[in-house]
Amino acid sequence: MNIHKFSHLVLFILLAVPLSTDAQSTPKSEPQIYANFITEEILKQHLRVLTADSLEGRETGTPGNDKAARYIARQFANLKLDAIGDNQSYMQGIYMTSYKWDHIRLEFNGGDFRHLFDYIAIPSKNKDLKLNYNEIIYIGYGIDDSKYSDYKNVDVSGKVVLIYEGEPMHKDKYVITGSKTPSEWSAQDNALKLKTAKEKGAAYVLIVKAGIQKMFETYRGAILGNEMVPTAVGNTVDSNIGHAYISTDILKDILGSQSANFIKQRNKAIKKAKPLSMSFKGEYRIDQKLSFKDVKSNNILGYMRGSDPKLADEVLIITAHMDHLGKRGDYIYHGADDDGSGTTAVLSMARAFTKAAEYGFRPKRSILFMLVTGEEKGLYGSKYYTTFPVLPLENTVADLNIDMIGRIDPKHIQSADSNYIYIIGSDRISMELHELSESVNARFSNLTLDYTYNSPTDPNRFYYRSDHYNFAEKGIPIIFYFSGVHEDYHKPSDTIDKIHFNLLRKRAQLVFYTAWEIANRPERLKIGTN
Repeated sequence: MNIHKFSHLVLFILLAVPLSTDAQSTPKSEPQIYANFITEEILKQHLRVLTADSLEGRETGTPGNDKAARYIARQFANLKLDAIGDNQSYMQGIYMTSYKWDHIRLEFNGGDFRHLFDYIAIPSKNKDLKLNYNEIIYIGYGIDDSKYSDYKNVDVSGKVVLIYEGEPMHKDKYVITGSKTPSEWSAQDNALKLKTAKEKGAAYVLIVKAGIQKMFETYRGAILGNEMVPTAVGNTVDSNIGHAYISTDILKDILGSQSANFIKQRNKAIKKAKPLSMSFKGEYRIDQKLSFKDVKSNNILGYMRGSDPKLADEVLIITAHMDHLGKRGDYIYHGADDDGSGTTAVLSMARAFTKAAEYGFRPKRSILFMLVTGEEKGLYGSKYYTTFPVLPLENTVADLNIDMIGRIDPKHIQSADSNYIYIIGSDRISMELHELSESVNARFSNLTLDYTYNSPTDPNRFYYRSDHYNFAEKGIPIIFYFSGVHEDYHKPSDTIDKIHFNLLRKRAQLVFYTAWEIANRPERLKIGTN
């Protein structure tokens, strides 16, 4: 007999026979029985639907995204999970404003540059304008503070200003704070610098961006289609100042023959931590026009109430994002791994816990299975939930978030080790969660737990780049499960035929075992890293 068929026969017999209530012999202490309901075939069935051409890449706010949401809701209904969303549905509606460039063009001294390849102007933080000008004023960091000001004796009214990110340092300390901790002028969004430039009357701001290629990759998928922000933020177009982030290559074109002298003067100013302003003449043109519209999308919530009256008010949340980048021209960005793999894993785990409940082993704590939208737009679905939670955040014991667990990244291809999963954030808020994760893996899965991206100095900053982060910001323990970036990341070639379903199953089962342990342990996870 085929061994695979035999194992399924044994499982069928185990579950067909009434289960004993003896704690020593019941499958309650054997979660692997229910983990076996997470199968490669079930994962494939879900992923075929989610990556179908008819869903057109599941971009937030599109009909394809709505189709995916309805499919997920039907799966939750079939599993008889409780509907706790809007109007007792499985949906939590999220309203957003979609921004898109009708057109955008930057020209410097005859050079016509490409948006998202040479520079980037984020639609939701910009405005319509058309400028023809013959001068750019460099003003260092664009800071105006009592301890340091780049605007002293400089009039930028009606001018295009050029600035760098960051702030001045002297003898390894920041000038403004007098310590090794930067001030608010170093904020990643440069909001204070832009606000100051607007107040000073500047017409436009060019920001020299270090590592701009990563910024291009982050925004390219969203902005080529449309960029969205929650409607609650409001339409801020009229209050913004026009600005763009530029590469150092464009900077050379702006400066032209003055480039060498500029670099020399700039380096002197940086070394002395002194302000520097310089004027550059040339022929410059900026032409940009926005369009925006209101859109709606949904988080999909399936709830399983816990069995223990003393613990049922506590909830474990299991998340993945069901949206992707959508369709660009004739190309569909299928998002099989990102994050079709996580979505199918959550659906399969919901099925496994439902089967356990059918046989009398409903988890003691409650579990919320949540597929969020808007992750690719800026983690908006999870941000909305943590801002307007359906279940009290103070009762939320942890979030287990799954984003891309279906592939093998180049590092592990090279080392010929596919039996791995990246674990991110498990020790950031609760060391007890980290220890539980290690113990569960040792007992059931024996995957290599790779903590490379958990390092606080990780330049990829993955800890901040998926939906778990919005829970972590609220002090809720999290684990982010991830199998790494690959050559098809954010490309139309992220397709179902490249998913390793055996690995997807094993990784999903690890999350299931971890969730089982958290949901059934006597005590709530302790907060603290000591």
